Amino acid sequence: MKRILLLAATLFAVLPIESQTSSPAKPIVFAVSTVKPAVSTGGNISFLFTPYGLSIRNITLESVIRNAYQLQDDQLLNTPAWARNVRYDIEAKVDDEDREALKRLTRQERAAMVQALLADRFHLKTHPDTRELSVFHLVVAKGGVKMTSTPPPPAGEEGKRRNQGILGSRGELNGTNCPTEVLVQVLSNVTHHLVVDKTGLTDHYDFKITFTDDNTPASAESTAPSIYTALQEQLGLKLESGKAQMPVMVVDQIDQPTAD
Repeated sequence: MKRILLLAATLFAVLPIESQTSSPAKPIVFAVSTVKPAVSTGGNISFLFTPYGLSIRNITLESVIRNAYQLQDDQLLNTPAWARNVRYDIEAKVDDEDREALKRLTRQERAAMVQALLADRFHLKTHPDTRELSVFHLVVAKGGVKMTSTPPPPAGEEGKRRNQGILGSRGELNGTNCPTEVLVQVLSNVTHHLVVDKTGLTDHYDFKITFTDDNTPASAESTAPSIYTALQEQLGLKLESGKAQMPVMVVDQIDQPTAD
């Protein structure tokens, strides 16, 4: 089954650097939307914000919900079989007057738009809960951290907002002024497993890590190590298996839509 690392990046900007633009005065909502069974269930998948709104291709509703609420597989409970198996093409557009404001939205604001769309078109209702789940604990490896602490801002620029986050492409992550709380979110997407920060690190870091991405076609040759080996060798960090109480979201209601 094909995983959706870059989809999360597109929707939430988990990977991209945060922009310095301000949020719109009023919430942006989708003015119109269409939901149809996927034209082709064997092709590529996509989940993209466009200049006009949102374009989803060949994705199950369960995947849409996980992206909208930033959840891993084990954190979404009680979805019906059709939501896990039926793939959809969804188009949603904002009013023309909101197109410029759409470009400036934060990851949380874009996520809220998709959550509202799910409530409107699929009548999604949920409640939060907690479960003990299998996780990876991110710890400092033997030998210590190999990341570079982000230098302080130049004199006179201490109060300015600075770029912060991780830019990602297939098999490579570049961190800028990055706290470990952002790194664990990205590692959850890369490993498809919940990751909990146990490093105790409070600094921000600049780093680059190169690894073999499991979405790379089998025919492609790569000498890069696995993400687990790369973390130890390149960043001085390690993922260890464990258990932890983690937040989950339970689906109370979700309705299968009629195509339009």
